[in-house]
Amino acid sequence: MGVAYKKCRDFDRAAVSLKWSLTLRPNHPEALGTAAALLSGNEGIFMDALTRMLAIGSRDELAERLAGAYAQAMGADPDALLSQARRAAKDCDLQRGLPFVDPPLTAERFFAEIDR
Repeated sequence: MGVAYKKCRDFDRAAVSLKWSLTLRPNHPEALGTAAALLSGNEGIFMDALTRMLAIGSRDELAERLAGAYAQAMGADPDALLSQARRAAKDCDLQRGLPFVDPPLTAERFFAEIDR
């Protein structure tokens, strides 16, 4: 649903939907990638998502594309971003939730936020 809202340029609802998705499945690489792209104006969120994607290990090519796009948009070095995220990924606790979906959304809060 977050991707559909993003394609319709309804970024607020896309963000709420992605938070919900990541509350339910914090290790879903595509949801992490979409959240990282959507919220790329916040470096902390972007790096948290990139680090987790690399810690999961199944979608390195997606992480590399995101780092490249982010670096280009922000005037950063993509290799430095990837290196930083790879170092952090070694200590990433995949059992914990994501800081940007803390506290996790409840169903009631999700519907309240999506209807704004």
